[in-house]
Amino acid sequence: INIILIGRRTVWNYPFGLFASAAYFFIFWDIRLYTGALLQLFLVALQLWGWVNWSRASRAGEVPVGTMTNRARFLWFAGTAAVSLAWGTGMLAFTDANVPLRDAALSGASIATQALVALRRVEGLIVWVAVNIGAFALFLSQGLYPTAALYVLLLAISIHALRAWVLASRGAVQPV
Repeated sequence: INIILIGRRTVWNYPFGLFASAAYFFIFWDIRLYTGALLQLFLVALQLWGWVNWSRASRAGEVPVGTMTNRARFLWFAGTAAVSLAWGTGMLAFTDANVPLRDAALSGASIATQALVALRRVEGLIVWVAVNIGAFALFLSQGLYPTAALYVLLLAISIHALRAWVLASRGAVQPV
């Protein structure tokens, strides 16, 4: 529901995202995907910020969306990669986490995704598609078959949402 409502650019996506993040915190903690669990705490904070941001920008029930400059894309990518590598290395060194580097890469990309969605940038949904593909593979490898199946559904919905945002933003380049 969260991603469907994001695709429709309605602020009402946020209550559903907050519920999902709270539920997955406990699931990930239980199976020692600590980075994924901690990610949910970041996502809760980002979703609260996004909810405020979208509420202020809402016009007739929809929020406007735009794209990033090439420079902003590079900086987001480099920053996400650096933070993910540092986080994963720390998890590898100091915890008994399963697949800490993969988990950290997906978590870092998920944080970037949520921040870019809160900023209403199409690139956030592009990264979301990639995160859904990576998460499917991670959850499948960890035996979380229902969650892996959920991510196939989320992938399809995020592709649809991406298409809607691209159409809504056509021609709009706004630096982040």
